[in-house]
Amino acid sequence: MKMIKFGFKYILKHKSNYFSYVITNIFQSSFIIVIPFIEGTLIDSLTNIEILRFTKMIIFLLVASGISIFNQLANRYLYTILQTKVSFEANLASINSLYEGSYIEFSKKDPAILNDSINQDCNSIVLFCINSVHSFLLNICSGIFIIAIISCYSWIISLGILISLALYSISYVLFKEKIYDKETRLKEKTSQYFGKLYTLVYYLKSIKLNGLKEFGFYKIKKVYEEFYQEVKNRQMIHSYNQGIMMIISVLTQVFIFYIGGLLILNKKLSIGILIIVLNYYSSLLDSIQILIEFGKEYLSAEASYDRLKKSVKDIFLRKKITKKSVKKIEFQNVSFEYEKNHKLFDISMILEKNKIYQLSGNNGKGKSTFIFLMCGLFKEEYHGVILYDTLEQKELNIEKMNEYMISICEQDPYLFDGTINENLYCKTKKEKRADLRRLLIDFGLFDKINSLDNKFETQISSLNTILSGGEKQKIAIIRTLISDGDVLIFDEPLSALDKKSKIVFQEEISKIKNKIVIIISHEELKKIKKDIVLIKLAQKKEVNEI
Repeated sequence: MKMIKFGFKYILKHKSNYFSYVITNIFQSSFIIVIPFIEGTLIDSLTNIEILRFTKMIIFLLVASGISIFNQLANRYLYTILQTKVSFEANLASINSLYEGSYIEFSKKDPAILNDSINQDCNSIVLFCINSVHSFLLNICSGIFIIAIISCYSWIISLGILISLALYSISYVLFKEKIYDKETRLKEKTSQYFGKLYTLVYYLKSIKLNGLKEFGFYKIKKVYEEFYQEVKNRQMIHSYNQGIMMIISVLTQVFIFYIGGLLILNKKLSIGILIIVLNYYSSLLDSIQILIEFGKEYLSAEASYDRLKKSVKDIFLRKKITKKSVKKIEFQNVSFEYEKNHKLFDISMILEKNKIYQLSGNNGKGKSTFIFLMCGLFKEEYHGVILYDTLEQKELNIEKMNEYMISICEQDPYLFDGTINENLYCKTKKEKRADLRRLLIDFGLFDKINSLDNKFETQISSLNTILSGGEKQKIAIIRTLISDGDVLIFDEPLSALDKKSKIVFQEEISKIKNKIVIIISHEELKKIKKDIVLIKLAQKKEVNEI
């Protein structure tokens, strides 16, 4: 039920679309009953040479078939629109919960495989909920109605059909657990296979530079062999199940022909009625197949939901407090360790506005981890209390906290897919054209950007090569300097800058007012040395401030 609740959480955001789709399915079910009856009556009128009745039935058949075709087209259109919208929202919500979760849990997984599994699982759940739930009910209703109609013509035939349907159900029950197991295993191997294919493309440059193409292809072939084996295993179990069902179907059709033929010879049944019964049996087979597929799809969707819960633990998130400004950040006996009994630091300190802090220490001493911790990337893995003013970090909406309060310039700067303008202004809602122009000129970027064909509307990202590493870092620095956040963080901001830009950076830092500024740098910041509070992370419960 939790899986169905998850799917309908997003389906019911599009109620009108969903209910329109259900109504077209109801209409289509009625045509499944009406059209075979018209065809049978048509054949009886032909054998009895009833011209007027035959003509009427032809007209009814054309009208019913025309309406059925139009209804099917509308049904497919509504389904495509609904499935696209709902799948997008379910995927986005699941990815959003990754942002709310712990970075440590995320970092243990291959992002390509995780992305593929989330996409597969969300689509599997959504397709099941859109199609199967109401289809299950419709086919039960239409099946009961058809059995009742057949019983009016021949109770022996209806009894034979009921026995065959029972045998269908038994076959499904016998194979149910094996099908679930094979579906689960195949989903895992499919995600691994396509995830590995993605990494071959994503890391193309590094693979070429290191001459690792053959090794990469060797690894992907091994993953493919495992994937291929699971495809065969899954198809084998389905083939066994479908083979038994096909045998039951053929035997039942032979039974209907035999009993129906005897009734016709004894003038107790017309040929038209036999055709109606055969068509209804065909519809019943479709219905029972849908009911059996419902069971299979339920198992597949349940497997997807179970896997999605492991990948994305916080599918249903509790609401947290949104805070848009901060005056101070306090660490009370905060410690962190990646490995047991190996603390990176154990600190108590207060970071305040109008101060510039520089984190120092050798590599591996926890400087970046300290920043990740402050930005909420770790959830339950640390000990102690981190307060934003009076609110504990664990009570805050981390996504909104980083959106409004914190702006960070990473050592390997992240530029999203968008224009240069969008990348520069994404962390501010205020018009800062004068400041931006001055910073671009001082950092030597203004002329470079204006030399590009589309100038500030040029599309960039972290992966393209239009800009050099230093130019990308300058854009990230400027974006952080003009941001609205109360906390500005710079991780090794001087690493890719030229001598002049390093001086410009320090001059701009010295002008910042009413913000908490944190800098991680191995280089000495000579121009602002007197304004800096130097913080050395320690493993004991102390922070050295110089």
